[in-house]
Order: sequence, then structure tokens, then C-alpha cells
Amino acid sequence: MKFLSSKNLSVIIISIVLISTSVFAQYYSGIDGLNGTALKSTLHDKIDNHTSFPYSASSTDVWDILKKTDEDPNNSSNVILLYSGRSQSKNSNGGNSNDWNREHVWAKSHGDFGTSRPAGTDVHHLRPTDVSVNSSRGNLDFDYGGTAVSEAPDCKKDGDSWEPRDEVKGDVARMMLYMTVRYEGDDTSYDLELVDYTGSSGSNFGKKSVLLEWNRLDPVSAFERNRNRVIYSYQKNYNPFVDHPEFADRIYNSDKLIIEKAEQVNGNEVVLTFSKELNSTEAEKLSNYKLDMFGNPLLATSMFGGDAKKVLLTFNESFADTFYNVRVSNIQSTSGESIIPNSIALFIADEIAEADTVAPSVPTNFTATHNDDEINLNWTANSESDLSHYAIYRGVLQNFTPSIYSLLTTVTTNSFADSEIFDYRVYYKISAFDKSGNESDYSEEASILVGVENENTKPSQFSLSQNYPNPFNPTTVIRYSIGVETSRGMSEQIVTLKIYNVLGKEIATLVNETKTSGHYEVTFTTQSLTGNKLSSGLYFYTLSVGNFRETKSMLLLK
Repeated sequence: MKFLSSKNLSVIIISIVLISTSVFAQYYSGIDGLNGTALKSTLHDKIDNHTSFPYSASSTDVWDILKKTDEDPNNSSNVILLYSGRSQSKNSNGGNSNDWNREHVWAKSHGDFGTSRPAGTDVHHLRPTDVSVNSSRGNLDFDYGGTAVSEAPDCKKDGDSWEPRDEVKGDVARMMLYMTVRYEGDDTSYDLELVDYTGSSGSNFGKKSVLLEWNRLDPVSAFERNRNRVIYSYQKNYNPFVDHPEFADRIYNSDKLIIEKAEQVNGNEVVLTFSKELNSTEAEKLSNYKLDMFGNPLLATSMFGGDAKKVLLTFNESFADTFYNVRVSNIQSTSGESIIPNSIALFIADEIAEADTVAPSVPTNFTATHNDDEINLNWTANSESDLSHYAIYRGVLQNFTPSIYSLLTTVTTNSFADSEIFDYRVYYKISAFDKSGNESDYSEEASILVGVENENTKPSQFSLSQNYPNPFNPTTVIRYSIGVETSRGMSEQIVTLKIYNVLGKEIATLVNETKTSGHYEVTFTTQSLTGNKLSSGLYFYTLSVGNFRETKSMLLLK
């Protein structure tokens, strides 16, 4: 496990882990759409009444199970001690100095259940720990701060709290969260609850806000995932926060902007579902997402399936049957609310064994019509059973070639309303994708002009439009308008349109000639710059006509 430093707090971590999809989905069925107390209650019903084992016995007991659950993956004769991280012989357990014993992470005095079943022997919160370190921790709450512990120097303690080492902060948090869901007082005399302060007593435990933060900062590891599976083989229940760390914020922060779900939709794409509608500008920035071993996605598409809460991430390779972390930063809702730092979710990544290479048929009967303040796009729905979605591309040149830079959105239905109106003719094409990621050929092109009465209308003033597409690579179109004759009777005016880098150095002159009043467009391509290759970055273009001067920026992404 890697614990993130404070400088990484703007990152959302999503852990992707290996498990059978069908088994996983079956165990956690019925939780979609649930949050808060409803989700907590449903999870409780799934994990209570587990098979319990004795604390100490000649038959299988907690000692035996811990030797399996916490086995050192590099030395099968040893276990890993929770707080010190030390690998120690399985047989050096007991009560002597430097032995390891059984730590109740939810201290047994907080609920007064001792070593009795079920909570006192529930291995989901029992861990091997050095005897003296266990004694030093006692029944302290969890929080930041304090002085280093002698035999576990990466841990800290003060008068009312204990801070575990960074590598297990998330483990501790998810064990504590499990206990609050498992023990609700219906089959025990104790109802365990987290509180947001230290120095707690009774059946309460702190500190809730810190534990929720640790759950986000320290993602689930392979060791923790394996431990959960081994416990299930004995107790017949899982810790749901190891399988779905996003459940923590869905229960305790359901009123805030969080990730509710992450789901693979085909070999190289995953859909993130958020709790609130997103600002599409931030949601579509590729730099806001990073997947281990993959880096940034090729494409981040907001409004997936017409849902403003969903973002589709497309990567350059298919996922394997393993787990990954994908990080997301700077996401905001449409109301301006920022996501909880490091919101965490988990999805199952299934490797596709046999690749489907047959693309869907080309969408037909594609039309674009104007209705009020929208352009309505409609086409005949495809009939393929494995159809995933449609991609809609928008361009400003007739017979444009679709690319990720001209991708407008993706939808799952056979219609879309484009609310962005331009004062020039725009062109559309669509394609169909199946669940294996195969894309059809592009449809026939549809075009429409709604921003002005007709393309021959003389403009009343000078204007410079934003280039499209933007970002671009390698080609973009810049449109501008030259106003009608000035009061001085000039029918033609000298027009210049130039490209500059961020240092103000001129890169290219696109226009330098006299022009009459009218609407114009010019294509800029980096491929036309002989001996002057442009790097990715911000550039500026300036239109000058007499005393009129306007500058806009554009972004080249390679």
C-alpha cells in the first residue's frame, strides 16, 4: 500500500481489484442507488450472523486463522505484524516479550465484548501485533499526532489517540468501518458507532473523519484483498469496505460530491458515476485522470449516456485481470462544489479472452434540425445485441475527418440535442461502438446553419471566433468577420491574422491582405510549418484590422 502525502490531497483514488465478476456482483447485489443509512442497513444484512470461531481452543481458533490471513507472502512460515510491519515466525506467538498476540483493532473495551463471540473473535478486526506494541496501543482512539512508539517507530501515540504507520492506515480504517456495519445491536447487546472526537468510551470509537480520510489516502492492497478472501473461507462474510472502499463516503458523506461507482464497460473503458452532476469542462480534462501502468486516458467523455453524473474514460489498452489505481483531480459539480479529496471507488477489471473484431453497422438516416435553441440530431437505432454506445463528432469543415479532438459526446440512445449554437455552418458525423470497443464506419455527414440568417449576410462588426476544434492536432479552423464599410467609406481593409507562442514570437502569418466585408475562415495546420515543428502547449492568434485588434488562445495537444 502506498500512503499519499498531503500534497496529493486533490486526487481521487480508485482501486481496481481482481475477483470473479459474477461472484462479486451477486454478493453485493441490491446496493445500487443506496446511500446513507439505507446502504448501511443493506450491507449489515449481508455480513451479519457470520460463522464465528473460538478465541482459543484445541479445534480451529483465532490463532489458527490469523496464521493464514496474515501470512507473509514472501515467507510462508511467518506472519506480518500490523503496527510494526515486522515479519515474524508464526510459532512465536503468545504473551512473552517480543511474541506476537491478537490485537483487537476495535478495542474490546469499546463495547465490552471481551474475547467472546461474535465481535471478540471476529477476525475482520483481529491482527497479529507485537505484545508490547499491543499493550502500548491499549484502547486508544485513532487520530494523527503524538510521539513515536519505541518498537514501532512509524506509529505515534499521545494521551488519547494512536496513529498507525502509513502503510496500514487504510487497513485500520476499513476494519473500523466494518465493525460499525456488522454490529448494529440486533444480534448483540452492543451497537458500535464511530464518533468524530478522541477520548471516546462505551461502544463508540473515534475519530470518524480521520478514519474516512485514511480510507481514501491508503488504497486497498493485494495483501488486504487476499486477507478478506481468506477470512471469507472461514467466516462466510466479507468486509465490504475492502471490496468497495467507496461505500464509506456513500454512507457517511452521501450529501457531498463523491464517486458512487466505477464500472468497466468494455476492454479498455470504465465509467465513473458521481453523486452530483459535473462541470463538463473539468470532467473532460485528460490530465485529471491517471491509471497505474496506463497513465492518462486517451479520452474523458462527460455526459456519458446523456447522464451529467457519468464520465467515460477510454484507455489505450485493454485491462487485465488485476487491480489498478486511477486518480482523478479537480472535479467539480455544476454548482461549483469540489469533490472530497481522494474520493475512492473500486471496479472489477475483466480481461477479454477472445477479441471481438466485428464492428457494428454504420448508423443510417442521420439528420440535423434546428428547434428553439438546440440542434436535434436523430438517426435509426442499430440492431446489434452487443451495441455499447454512439459517438457524435462535430466539425467546421465539410467532409471533415473525425478524431478524438472533434468528438462531441457519446450517447446510448439514437438522438442527441446539441445546445451549442455557432454563427457559422457546422457538420456532424456519428459512429456506433460495440461492447468490445469496435467502432463502425462514419455515417453520412449532416450539416446545419443556425447562428446567422445565411452565410452571405454582411456582418455589422469585426469579430474573431474561437478556433475549432480546440484543443487540436494537427489542424484547426479559425473564423473571423470583417464589418461593413466604415464611416470613412472604406470598402476594403488590410487584414492580418497571425499565430504567436507564449513568448510572443510570431509562428505563422495566416492572413495578410485586403478583405471586403464578410465572414471568413482559415485553416491552420502544424504540418505546413516548414522546419518549425511545434510542441504541445498554449498558442495565441491575433486578428488586426485598422484600429481593431483581438487575440484568443488555443491549445495544441500531441
